[in-house]
Amino acid sequence: MLPSLREELATLDWLVLVAAGAALGGALWCSGRAPLWLGAASGALAAPGGLFTLSRWIRDRDHILRIEIALAVLVGMLPAGAFFFAVRRLLLRRDDRRP
Repeated sequence: MLPSLREELATLDWLVLVAAGAALGGALWCSGRAPLWLGAASGALAAPGGLFTLSRWIRDRDHILRIEIALAVLVGMLPAGAFFFAVRRLLLRRDDRRP
């Protein structure tokens, strides 16, 4: 069963809202560890990724285990975590090269 346009727009609204909140949370979490922009970008990527993966995973299912929810969100957030640590490592290397 294909989702209706109304359901897709509601999902898009939630993705935007979650991205905005996670960008703020990521920036606050990064203060003192990495640049604030990196935390905001990572948060803005992680939360919608987790929400999108979860929404696709649970669609049209009657029974869902808690571990499935956690794993779906974790898998959706992995690319953003990899982005954060890769960029942070590049920034640290760049800072080490400066005289």
